[in-house]
Amino acid sequence: MLINSLAYLGFHDIRDIGMMTLAEYQLRMEAYQLKRVDQKEFIATMAFYNQLVQSTTGGKNPKPKYDRLSKIFNREEEENRVFRLFGDDSLSSQSKESDGRSIADSMKKFYALKKAGKIDKTAWKKINYRKGGG
Repeated sequence: MLINSLAYLGFHDIRDIGMMTLAEYQLRMEAYQLKRVDQKEFIATMAFYNQLVQSTTGGKNPKPKYDRLSKIFNREEEENRVFRLFGDDSLSSQSKESDGRSIADSMKKFYALKKAGKIDKTAWKKINYRKGGG
């Protein structure tokens, strides 16, 4: 925490670092990682434009080797990597879509089982918590 705060987060006083909570530190590190995603995107954009000028395929009719920036840099994938690193799965676009589908699917299954009479509404009463049942 101390090294990262001094090296990456712009702190200069160790006392300021000591006053920071763990949650604040994690938030600052996540923000730093997202700033790095911006830097990577900038570098990839520069490389993309550079290759448009220099790198071609084909003899008589040269074409750019990469026709889209996304072939060099995928911002969404990079952001999702950062969100997973910090446990923010709820922020990634892929997890939002899949969570919505899985919840909807689970609800459909639940109501189908309930309609078929396969849901035991008193099952929670039958658990012996003293013996560790569950």
